[in-house]
Amino acid sequence: MEKTGFERYGLSGNPFRDLSSENLEDVEIFHVAQFIDKDITEIRDEALDKENKAVIALMGDLGAGKTERLLLLKKEADRRGAFCIMGGVTTETQWMVKNVLESIMEKRKAGGKKGLMTPKWYRNVQKASKMIVKEGPDYDPEEIAHVIAVALNSNTPSFLLINDLHRLPEKEDMDQFLQILYVITNEIVPGVMIVLSGDEKYFKGVLLSHATLNERINRKLVIPPLNVQEASLMIAKRLLAKRLVDDMDALYPFTSESIAALNVLAKGNPRALLKYADFLMENAVKARAVQIDEDLVKVMLEQNAAAMMINESENESTVSNT
Repeated sequence: MEKTGFERYGLSGNPFRDLSSENLEDVEIFHVAQFIDKDITEIRDEALDKENKAVIALMGDLGAGKTERLLLLKKEADRRGAFCIMGGVTTETQWMVKNVLESIMEKRKAGGKKGLMTPKWYRNVQKASKMIVKEGPDYDPEEIAHVIAVALNSNTPSFLLINDLHRLPEKEDMDQFLQILYVITNEIVPGVMIVLSGDEKYFKGVLLSHATLNERINRKLVIPPLNVQEASLMIAKRLLAKRLVDDMDALYPFTSESIAALNVLAKGNPRALLKYADFLMENAVKARAVQIDEDLVKVMLEQNAAAMMINESENESTVSNT
């Protein structure tokens, strides 16, 4: 086996290469539960049991874990045989709406539901998808919304997960899309769960300016920053995935003090924490450091402050352009 330098730490490689949950197949393995997850689970189970309907605003900074939690909801929905549609906001909302409609059709096909007659809700979804193409940005948002709501109501328990609400374009079709959300949330029945995720500051602004949608939100959940115990568990889980030696300390080569220092620098943001850990692991291997303690963290980050700032600017630019 080719040497990578990580063997000195009992690792097969750098465990922090994948910084976001979108790149992880086993999101459940790496997820660190916080108190907010208990609320999400309770609301989810009520919808799965068809006891209640739910419209949730899930808010947090970039890298806080919004997408990860939507993926966890999707996994549980799939496990329980629920009808789940997940989509992300794009600058062309008409095509995003079309993608939701197409996902509904694909979900039904994947479910293998067959019969002598195609259900009316499914035929209406097909028509609505064609209408989006024909009419473009001039489509009727209320008509489309009604079609989506009926599809969700006809397949309970069902989830509609919309990611990155903060990417809504600053133009006329933003109001059109928000009108769709309003109508859907107004028409759903018990057994339907809708989760809208986005940046906290932007989200609050949207809800403030769109009172009708705000009134339909059952719960507004803000993802908190990681505390030091949660940060340590996140690091330990990543290390375990690459661990070659069973009897090593779960955090090695990090010390508990170094993780506490990193979490302060990251302001409790999971993605930022993993980014710092990635940077330190690479440099610790190059320096042949015995361990990554608080002093080494300080020295390495001070010596490479300019490089870290450049990387952060590039990451922010990439996110803003996606």
